[in-house]
Amino acid sequence: MLSRRSLLLASALLAPMLLLRSAEARPLWPGARYTDADRAQAIRRGLRFLHHLAMKPKNFAEHGDDLLWCFYTISITAADPELKDRAWQIGKERAQYWRRKNTPVPAGADGDDLTKLVSGALSADRMGVGDDRMKEHVQQAAARLGAEQFLQFDPTKEPVPRTFRRRARSATMKTRPAPASAAPAARNWK
Repeated sequence: MLSRRSLLLASALLAPMLLLRSAEARPLWPGARYTDADRAQAIRRGLRFLHHLAMKPKNFAEHGDDLLWCFYTISITAADPELKDRAWQIGKERAQYWRRKNTPVPAGADGDDLTKLVSGALSADRMGVGDDRMKEHVQQAAARLGAEQFLQFDPTKEPVPRTFRRRARSATMKTRPAPASAAPAARNWK
């Protein structure tokens, strides 16, 4: 026979599990086909897909800077602690790999090359994988180039091309500044 104490204890232990299960089964909005649990599963599947892409050397050579930024931003913005931790682990490992593959600034690097290096280095720095020598080398290489090599037009001789203005406007509307807690590593780049 169950005592009152064991009955109360059992209900106290089961209540959080039932609440959690009902929250996971809750539709994303009234009448939605998918639930919070479905969304969480899809997000985890998306992270696995990005990790799979990042592990292929050809993909990572071409898009490593963007993938690092993606892992970093997921690791600082995700509500799910397990997702945050996994994105951080993947990002840190890929940042270490990126640093090994991008140690010297290539001779003859153009504005696009340096932009990718700065983007990848900033993400790696934020993941705790810094390299002060690379910052110096990128700054020296950038000093040898003019604004035209970075912007693909000469701002001293012509206005911003229409296609750039349109892209800049739509990009500005879609992006948000990084949280203040994430900014310290970015301040080192001049």
